[in-house]
Amino acid sequence: MTGRNGFDVVFVQVLLKDLGFYHGRATGFYDDGTRTSVMDFQRTSQITPDGIVGPKTFFQLGVHNDYSAPKPFAIAWPPFECETLVIGDCAHAEGSDTMAGSFAAHAEGWMTTAGGGWSHAEGQLTRASGAGAHAEGGRSRALGECSHAEGVSTEAFDAAHAEGEDTKSTGVASHAEGVRSHASNIAAHAEGSFTQANGESAHAEGEQTLAQGLGSHAEGGTTTARGKSSHAEGGGWDPANNPAPTVASGESSHAEGVNTLAQGFGAHAEGGGWDPANNPAPTVASGESSHAEGVNTLAQGFGAHAEGGTENVNSQPGSQATGHYSHAEGHSSHASGHYTHAEGQGTFANGNSSHAEGFRSLADGFNSHAEGHRSFAEGAYSHAECFRTHAEGDCSHAEGALTTSSGIHSHAEGNSTTASGEDSHAEGSYTSTNSLAGAHIMGQYGAADSAYSWHLANGTSTTL
Repeated sequence: MTGRNGFDVVFVQVLLKDLGFYHGRATGFYDDGTRTSVMDFQRTSQITPDGIVGPKTFFQLGVHNDYSAPKPFAIAWPPFECETLVIGDCAHAEGSDTMAGSFAAHAEGWMTTAGGGWSHAEGQLTRASGAGAHAEGGRSRALGECSHAEGVSTEAFDAAHAEGEDTKSTGVASHAEGVRSHASNIAAHAEGSFTQANGESAHAEGEQTLAQGLGSHAEGGTTTARGKSSHAEGGGWDPANNPAPTVASGESSHAEGVNTLAQGFGAHAEGGGWDPANNPAPTVASGESSHAEGVNTLAQGFGAHAEGGTENVNSQPGSQATGHYSHAEGHSSHASGHYTHAEGQGTFANGNSSHAEGFRSLADGFNSHAEGHRSFAEGAYSHAECFRTHAEGDCSHAEGALTTSSGIHSHAEGNSTTASGEDSHAEGSYTSTNSLAGAHIMGQYGAADSAYSWHLANGTSTTL
């Protein structure tokens, strides 16, 4: 400690005085008298008398006193005589280079320090260190139990609360508020501008907010809430007008707003849009039980549901739900996978038990069903219905204008219908079933040329 000035020197002087080695005032300056007293104490304690208060010396001072050792004083004591210095019970110091060090201490003005007990420091380079400490104004720091720091470069530890510009509240039950606020760890809460709340039960709110960890919640600006039970809301653009995503990544995540992504177990994403250059801003919910809703949405994975997408400037598809139990709905929607359902313009549902409905719909695969303009359902148990419908495959059924149903148990019905395959049945004008057993046609201009066909065309010809 040799060469230092500050509250830790005051503490050493008080301890040495209590033990009878030091007889001067507790000034906070490590002068020759203090150094001599330290060397005398070291000789008595069988420590090399070098006049330096190192770990061994400090430990021995603690063993022989009832006082507890302080944390080192971060703001150096001024290299000139202190105007006010009160050390001890119910202390109060006020003015210029004030310091009131210990029980119920209160220091106020300029380079104030109130170290310990029910400390309160107020003024410029304030610091209140210890139980119940409160520091306010200037480069305030309240380091210790139940600390509270407020104003400009504030910092508060333990059950801390920091408020003001470069605020930092690091520790248990922390709360930081204002501009570059940072509240890191258990039950942390950060609010305003470049806020971050890292840790358990974290909550961050404001511009470029990040709340990372268990139970996190981030809201506003380029928000990110990453971790268990995360929730992110808001989003926007950075100063260069690039897209600023809202991301909630992790268990039970929920993201809402521009360029949102909620990725993971139970994720839900909603919103999306474009940046100023008209590039697409997708909403993506990727993972178990995912749900995505909005522009260029994609919900990919187990139980996914996507709704509402549209085409971007490059004519890429909008909403897609790819995976188990998928459901896609809206412009250019696409649901591919188990038990999928797609509904809306340009929809196609590919896979098991698929169902597609709307303009340009295609349901391709096992147990498929397609319905709407240009719909075709291709595969086992397929069913296609309405204008330009085409159902091709096992047990297919096509119904509407220009319908085609080709394959086993096919059935086509409507204008210009064709049913080609086993047990085929075509009905309506221009109908035709060709060369398969059990073919049956009704209507005009039809042709059925196979064995045991039954046809009625123009009401003039029948074959039994």
